[in-house]
Amino acid sequence: GLVAWWACRRDLTGVTAALLRPRAPKSGKRILLERSPLWRKIGFLSKIAIRNISRYKGRMLISVLGVCGCCALLFAGFGLRVSVADVADLQYGGIYHFDAVCALNEPSARVVNNLEAALAETPDVEGVTFLSEQTMEVKGKATVSASIAAVRKPEELEPFISLRERATGDPLSLTDDGVIITEKLSRLIGRGAGDSLTLKDGSGAQVEAQILGVTEHYVLHYVYMTETLYRSLWETSPSYTVMYVNLEENYDREGVSRALLEQKPVLGCAFASDVSTVFHDLLGSLDMIVVVIIIAAGTLAIIVMFSLTNIAVNERKRELATIKVLGFYDREVSAYIYRENILSTVLGIAAGLGAGIFLNRFIISTAEVDMVMFSPRNDPLTFLYAAGLTLFFAVAVNLAFHWKIKRISMVESLKSAE
Repeated sequence: GLVAWWACRRDLTGVTAALLRPRAPKSGKRILLERSPLWRKIGFLSKIAIRNISRYKGRMLISVLGVCGCCALLFAGFGLRVSVADVADLQYGGIYHFDAVCALNEPSARVVNNLEAALAETPDVEGVTFLSEQTMEVKGKATVSASIAAVRKPEELEPFISLRERATGDPLSLTDDGVIITEKLSRLIGRGAGDSLTLKDGSGAQVEAQILGVTEHYVLHYVYMTETLYRSLWETSPSYTVMYVNLEENYDREGVSRALLEQKPVLGCAFASDVSTVFHDLLGSLDMIVVVIIIAAGTLAIIVMFSLTNIAVNERKRELATIKVLGFYDREVSAYIYRENILSTVLGIAAGLGAGIFLNRFIISTAEVDMVMFSPRNDPLTFLYAAGLTLFFAVAVNLAFHWKIKRISMVESLKSAE
């Protein structure tokens, strides 16, 4: 609406006699590039394209902005899909290595030891580890509910759960000196390695602990600590309520499930592959969102490029007819316009990829819920898809206008503007 008002205001304040005549083309001026030695090495047709761009700076800027918006939207759409898809692959492939997780209803040390001994003789069971998980309030700059995971044998945790820094991939060691918290929890409470946090249990008791490190994690919030640290903080032994199970490569799912549920302390079991499948199924819905973004971005690019190219052709019809009279072939006349469009497309794609990175980060940070962290990774294919589709839309518009330019009659150059 603002653009329409501005255009009408400019034309309606014009002189009537001037409005009856075709608008005169803008006069050309010497540009800075002409004063450099590089100008002599540029071809004649390229010099014309550069001069035309300098004559119509506003049109060039709008073209770049339109293509930039298209490319940024495409990058954000593909980037969002990659970020969500990475959650399942990174969490249940790179961080979680266990095959099944079981809830226990008798978490005493004696029961846990007996259960571990019994499962050691169960077919297809490669190993087990036990954690005490209970929900507590974690206080920093903000208060967040998280699961406090006391590890029975920290040295045996790695085959089941990896604790590592996301940026460097360096492993984190769990010791009795402090706790390791997940990355999203660290952001929410505003605390990192070297800081301290407050833990408040259901009875209202509060304790303070030192943060040893921040581990890569994408689903839910956890505070990992050793059994010894748990005892020193709450002066009581932890109750082991969760058992993680690793299975042989070609295990019998039904047989293993039956064997686990037959154990008296086991309340129920879930396989990690089932949870991962649920995340991948969600991508089916996300694909539709990406398709909508592609259609919207493509429409934006086509409308902007089509409108500006159409205006350029209509305003310069006499000019194009004149160069036809001078002996330019149809392809050369089209290339006369295409060079300007191609340059604006390339500049728009470059600007759009940069803007797309920030737009993607904004969408991810806005779409994230408190319990999930999306992957901030930028897949190289995202750059390729965004740039490729933007270029495809621009080329499609240029090809469509080739036939219109081809139909321009050379007689147009002979007609009087009166």
